[in-house]
Amino acid sequence: MIVNLKRFDFTGRKISGKVKYPMTFNMRPIMDQAIDSPNTAKDVIYDLYGVVVHSGWTPSSGHYYSYCKSEGGRWAECDDSTISGVRSETEPLN
Repeated sequence: MIVNLKRFDFTGRKISGKVKYPMTFNMRPIMDQAIDSPNTAKDVIYDLYGVVVHSGWTPSSGHYYSYCKSEGGRWAECDDSTISGVRSETEPLN
């Protein structure tokens, strides 16, 4: 699943507030109950594996880089040709 957060207002100015998000998402509370059977009330869990970050002030200028989680659970910052290990808020970098 890919989630896109609106980070620019209708005039194209960047919304600069910080966004906090969990490492694990339970989608069950926001799923359409009319489609789902009442007997399938199990949690629908998604794990966070990547985040794309925009550095700049307008959607037509700036720089994009990302944070990606490996199969081993380690996080890395990927910025052009540079990849470096980073700490998450929940896991120390070993």
